[in-house]
Amino acid sequence: MVDDNRARILELAVAAIDSGGESAVRVHHIVNEVGVTPPVLYYHFGSRDGLVIAAQIERYSRQTEADITAIGRAVARCESSDDLREVLVITWTRSLAERSESRWRRTNVLGSAHARPELEA
Repeated sequence: MVDDNRARILELAVAAIDSGGESAVRVHHIVNEVGVTPPVLYYHFGSRDGLVIAAQIERYSRQTEADITAIGRAVARCESSDDLREVLVITWTRSLAERSESRWRRTNVLGSAHARPELEA
């Protein structure tokens, strides 16, 4: 239950940042949605800023993992160096043309890290 509360709090913070930026993370809204009190949130994350940091790390980790998984699947299907070259070209082209949301997410997290040494590592 304790880990469930932490996961639900974190998920709501991630969703809030995705939809409205860091300023959309509202402690009282999140604890009401989860059905806990503010001290539960502070127990897990220390502060609102600690929650934002954890959510930004989670957002970046999810995006990186999704990118690595997608590239890994594409590379695994390659049967020749020509196939690999084609996969790399397609991956690069898509990353430029179709990935504006993931680029926005990475830029958002990196921008947040500028003011938070905890996110620089």
